[in-house]
Amino acid sequence: MADLDYETLNNLAPDSGSAKPSIIQNKKLFFEDLLLFAALFSLITLYGSWAWFTGDQSAAAFIPPFMSGYNMSGQSHLGGEYLNIARSVYEGDGFSNPFGDKTGPTGWSPPVLVYLMAFGLALGGGSVESLTVMFLAMQITVLSFTTALCVNFGRSVGEAKLALLAAAIVIIPNFKWLFQLTHDCVFVMLWVDLVFVGLVYFTHTKPTTTTSLLWGLLGGLCALSSPIVGFTWATSTTLVFGRKQWRHIILIGLVSLATVAPWMIYQSARLGTITPIKSNAGFERYQGQLVLPDGLIVESSYFVHPYWPESEQGKLYRQMGETNYIRAKQKQVNESIKSNPREYVRKSWIRLMAATVWFESEIEAHKARFGFVALRVLAICPFLGLVSLIAWRPDTPKWTMPAVCCYCLYLTPYILVGYYERYAIPLTLVRMVLTLWLFVGIKKIAVSKINKLRSSF
Repeated sequence: MADLDYETLNNLAPDSGSAKPSIIQNKKLFFEDLLLFAALFSLITLYGSWAWFTGDQSAAAFIPPFMSGYNMSGQSHLGGEYLNIARSVYEGDGFSNPFGDKTGPTGWSPPVLVYLMAFGLALGGGSVESLTVMFLAMQITVLSFTTALCVNFGRSVGEAKLALLAAAIVIIPNFKWLFQLTHDCVFVMLWVDLVFVGLVYFTHTKPTTTTSLLWGLLGGLCALSSPIVGFTWATSTTLVFGRKQWRHIILIGLVSLATVAPWMIYQSARLGTITPIKSNAGFERYQGQLVLPDGLIVESSYFVHPYWPESEQGKLYRQMGETNYIRAKQKQVNESIKSNPREYVRKSWIRLMAATVWFESEIEAHKARFGFVALRVLAICPFLGLVSLIAWRPDTPKWTMPAVCCYCLYLTPYILVGYYERYAIPLTLVRMVLTLWLFVGIKKIAVSKINKLRSSF
């Protein structure tokens, strides 16, 4: 796979003879879809967030997860640490205080969303309610864009209706994260979408100096928004461009490095240690290896997080400071894996299953609710679509190989470190198109069987 080049990718794609490559099959239909989905998702957000908008808690029984007296609304969560750091920036304390109290400079979160939220606070006069409305509007816009892209890719193979079905199947199990709670996952989804679309573009045409500059800038912004997306971008770029495009890879790498370097230098100086975008990887590893029994983040683990001042980890974080605390956690993890590598492999395997095959909820009460088994059936479809590519690879369109790259590369760090359902939300478009390809394959087989039956009579 490391030697993928344009000839190989073009041979995999049935429409490789196109004289004028285009990602959007029909721009007019695409924008019509975008507006339609924006209206639809606005109504769904209003429904899913009714208790927050109206203050009426009695409707909880009629809103997912359909549990009387249990209100899932988390609209003003705003990413927790993201909101706290954004407040700190807005109030003039700089990039600091991820857990609310005055703990000092931090690298706990990547910067792009934080500064956008700080700007939103400035626009709203510091109002969290105003920022929440802006955030919900952003989520509606990104999800509309994502779904319109899915329908566009479905239209490219003559299966727009199947694309709609695939989109619905991916959205339904993730209703909470898309319509009832504000966090970074939908924002990160935008960057994964752009990486995926860019990879599809580069399977259509060779890079130029201009597109290389833009792709390098995008890569830097991806890393500053989510280091995992930055890793996905960097690795997939190397795989897709191959050895024949090394000059463009060098240019792209230099531009992306120039984009992230100022932030890395600034943060490293503030925190007193080399900080690649964000600082908390050591804690994430510690949590996945030493705190979580199965390596999966669940609601009970929230209360042993340094976010809470009275928890053991909260006290340690505040006593030691962020840099020393992270170093200590990193050391504990390394010693644990060295002394018991089998336990690390076991937890990584469980995380792999949870990320691909066996849908899990971090909230235990959700597993007992009506319809959770059905959600697990729906959630396995993208993985089955990935498996189906093995059977139908010679007929795959150009968007399937970038989907495989993004799916595998994006999930790998979470499988190795720590995982729960929120981490897979940014893969929404990728999971939609993999599910679409599963349905296309099933339809091909069904039509073939029917035609054989007809011909036998």
